[in-house]
Amino acid sequence: MKINFLVKIKNYYLSSETFREVSDLTLLSLITTLLLFMVAKPLAGALITYAGIVSEVRNVEENLVNRANRIQEASNKINKLTSFEIDRIKTALPLSPTPLPYIATLEKLAAAYQVNLNIITAKELPLQESNSSLRVPKEVILTTKINGSFAGIQGFLADLKNTTRVSNLGRLILSSSENVLSAEADISVYYLR
Repeated sequence: MKINFLVKIKNYYLSSETFREVSDLTLLSLITTLLLFMVAKPLAGALITYAGIVSEVRNVEENLVNRANRIQEASNKINKLTSFEIDRIKTALPLSPTPLPYIATLEKLAAAYQVNLNIITAKELPLQESNSSLRVPKEVILTTKINGSFAGIQGFLADLKNTTRVSNLGRLILSSSENVLSAEADISVYYLR
């Protein structure tokens, strides 16, 4: 039965020219459509991949522009620092533990507030460099004994916070005898090594 049906279609195909043309066009359009899908799918994948690459390139370009802008801002800030400011930073947190410049500052304060510095001792003053590559602030503790009026000692201690060098006032012992007030203070002075 199936064979008869196929034979009838074949005979009709051979006898009718319009049917033959329509069948040929249908078959040709079917083959063309299949070929388009076969070619278009990989081409579409390539286009999508190309679009993804372009998008990634734009993202990388934006990141580079942002980083370049941040580097330029940092460079501008560095250029704005004057040598005076850099020297001031080096004075505030020096690279060596030498307490002499700070002691000179204490002597100037003592003279300004008319108090006497009797004793200045340094504790934990390292003489050798440590092998650590990590640069963290280290401290030298200076113990000082000051004699003078209450107002003078108060002004001296209050003005310690205005010194350029990074320091911290620790233990403070006040004592008095007759009209003389004495203060013994531990002052931590920091440095980088």
